[in-house]
Amino acid sequence: MYKPPPVDWLDNWPWPERTFIARLRPPSRRRLLGLGTQSLRLPGNVLSHYGDSDTSVYLLRSRDKAVSACAKITNADGKLLAIRVSGDVIGELAALEPRSLRSATVTVCTSTIVHRIPGAEFVRFLDSADHPDGWQTLCRTIADRLAWADQRRLDFGGYSVPVRVARLLVEFVASYGRRTPPTADGNGCDRGTVVPVEAWEITLRLSYEELGNLVGARVDAVGLAMRELRERGLVCLRNRHLLVLDLEGLRQFGVLTGNGPSNPVSAAGRPRRIPADPGPAVGKGE
Repeated sequence: MYKPPPVDWLDNWPWPERTFIARLRPPSRRRLLGLGTQSLRLPGNVLSHYGDSDTSVYLLRSRDKAVSACAKITNADGKLLAIRVSGDVIGELAALEPRSLRSATVTVCTSTIVHRIPGAEFVRFLDSADHPDGWQTLCRTIADRLAWADQRRLDFGGYSVPVRVARLLVEFVASYGRRTPPTADGNGCDRGTVVPVEAWEITLRLSYEELGNLVGARVDAVGLAMRELRERGLVCLRNRHLLVLDLEGLRQFGVLTGNGPSNPVSAAGRPRRIPADPGPAVGKGE
């Protein structure tokens, strides 16, 4: 059985920047982490289903500092709409409008500590005079998610599928990337490619169909896009994980340098700082 740690033990937890919990002042963060109940959820566990009437708010936290918490937000047809990570809240609109139904299904995709907070308790936290930063932080979180949805729509109309995929992978490096230092034999890929350089491993596993959901493309188009990126030496696969071999080259291919945007909104729905070297619509359903 999972035993929650003392709340103050999380004071120095490495929350991803610009997540809801990271933006709160330490006293507000400590108070929010003390609300509701905590439990360990394994990959594949569903937190809420499309159409549910539950008003709970879920706060995600990584089980350890090496791998981020992760939850997939999908619509009624199972299409991926967004991804949430450690420090994110899910279902905040359910707490604000308790008569509506969940508009998406939320499924955990890595071992994750989930704080389940009753909706009414979450609203009381926001309204509390002791935590004046609560409402502002929530508004900024919703604004980031709307900006992410707008950016996706702009990408759909302005870029080819390979470029859209490249832009998404750059975002993934920011949100889920892990440096893989070169070994004596280089960073080997499944097709025999050996790259004697440091690479970025994207720790999140997504199918071509899920990538297509996020960039607005068919599975075959995503497959062709990935093939082009591999042939250009920008990415490769190793043990079912995607490696970004040339981050700067991927940025250039995705028109993210020069006059292009230098700080895109991440797949988790917020602007992220993209490493310079190898180093959906918002709804109650969350």
